[in-house]
Amino acid sequence: MIRKIIERRSRARRGVYLWCAALVLLFAIGSAGMEDGLIGILPYLPVVAICVAQFLRPTLLGWFALTGAFSAYAVSIAVSFRAPVHEFMLFLSIGVLPAVALLWAWPKPLETVQKSEPGMTTA
Repeated sequence: MIRKIIERRSRARRGVYLWCAALVLLFAIGSAGMEDGLIGILPYLPVVAICVAQFLRPTLLGWFALTGAFSAYAVSIAVSFRAPVHEFMLFLSIGVLPAVALLWAWPKPLETVQKSEPGMTTA
């Protein structure tokens, strides 16, 4: 079971991980500017590290961690609605859009991709 969740998966849609990392970095820079300086960036670094690791070597474990983190953030924003609505929608989209993109980019097994596309190499 553990081997299945850490085995290398298809890199077909791995650009999603860089997009998520860029979004988190923007959020981290904003947090650093508003709060504690460089210390404010520290909570975001593990998410960025997982995104980069997923880009380099996609696994189910990393995918689940990222999808869970972005989904949990979206749910926490959704249940704590406060006016103004435009800020609520902005922060909700910061969690929902990456979660949906990650669901779309489900990392398929290498064998499945190689069988469906005979001329393609995924490694």
